[in-house]
Amino acid sequence: MANTFKIGDLEVLVFSDGTAEVPGTMYFAGTTKEQWDQHKRWQDHAGNVEFQFTSFLVRSGGRQVLIDTGLGNIKWGPMSGGALLGEMAAAGVKPEDIDTIFLTHLHFDHAGACAQDGRPVFPNATYRWSSDENAYWASGGNPNDPTRSIFSH
Repeated sequence: MANTFKIGDLEVLVFSDGTAEVPGTMYFAGTTKEQWDQHKRWQDHAGNVEFQFTSFLVRSGGRQVLIDTGLGNIKWGPMSGGALLGEMAAAGVKPEDIDTIFLTHLHFDHAGACAQDGRPVFPNATYRWSSDENAYWASGGNPNDPTRSIFSH
């Protein structure tokens, strides 16, 4: 079940779409194995750290805004997603209930569950992201970034 908390009149539900299990040095560039060796309690037996693909549903004034959608229903290397819709359903939230999707940035681990089989997963939602993010991708972005094919025209 989703973790829920309130901030003033905002109700926030926290969902996970899945996990990535990678060495801390991969996720936190510039850190060393020796630095991570001091934090064995955060690592599994293979020396990996588990990271959640987290989404936040913010409810207020009859509106429902989903912040990030996670990886989507795929397994790619150490990343596995696809739990978001099940977690939402367990909390009584349907994809068509979402008014707005706000993507913190357009990497596939934050925007991967926006579409499935060429159709929007959240059919009634308006999709939003920052103007800086839009300018980056509109200018061509990084052609080697795997998210390029998700939102680029």
